Amino acid sequence: STQSTWGTPKPSVAFIGYSGTGKSSLINFLAGHEVTMVGEVETTHTISKVYETEHTDFFDTPGYNEERSYEEDEPISLIMSVHLVVICYTERIESILNLARFVSKCGTPYVGLHTYIIVRNKKDQMKTPERSLQIERSKSNTEYICYCSSVTGDGIDVLKRQAIEVSQVRI
Repeated sequence: STQSTWGTPKPSVAFIGYSGTGKSSLINFLAGHEVTMVGEVETTHTISKVYETEHTDFFDTPGYNEERSYEEDEPISLIMSVHLVVICYTERIESILNLARFVSKCGTPYVGLHTYIIVRNKKDQMKTPERSLQIERSKSNTEYICYCSSVTGDGIDVLKRQAIEVSQVRI
């Protein structure tokens, strides 16, 4: 069953998104040290639990691209078994909305919990993040979107707060 494959006794979070969106870098920042490899090219090749705290298990996933889809059995079983999915992107929100709808349709076995948070990583590389956030919130039709930087730490507090609000997961 899905739960026996990925389910953990404590809350869990999976980081998904296109290749190069900083999923592994974000996990490393949250961990406070390197727990998963990062690089200029795709460095994550399999879904794996890469870090755990007393409260939460963290799963890293390979990036979504032309060769790899989340619409395969293994990613679907992960999405359906974790408490929270963090969907990372770095460009326009439109690029990730289909993935957000897909994650929402997969659902979560945890009644009453929101399924995902959308995170625009690499905020430190943006020119006008506050204006962009307002526009992208309206396009995404969710309040659970935040901008952060795994380089500067800017916005990480918002991500942590949203994780608790939507799924009671401490990241």
